[in-house]
Amino acid sequence: SNLLRSNEFLVKSDQKKTDLISLYAQYSSSLEVMLSSVFEIQRELTGILQEQSSMLMSSSKPKSKPKSKPKSKPKSKPKSKPKSG
Repeated sequence: SNLLRSNEFLVKSDQKKTDLISLYAQYSSSLEVMLSSVFEIQRELTGILQEQSSMLMSSSKPKSKPKSKPKSKPKSKPKSKPKSG
């Protein structure tokens, strides 16, 4: 009877190990899919950043002159003219 119990225990233990291995395989597969998605997103973001950087570089050259001039408030008529003479 001890051998029978021992055999049952080993069968259950082996089944649990098999289940764990199967779940780990599913986990690994899912992880690979997620990692490939993350790398794809990273490549897309890198491309977007490079595109935006080149757009900023090309658009900042013509706009550099207006940026150096501060924007003035709308001109209003002076309240009093300075007295000369």
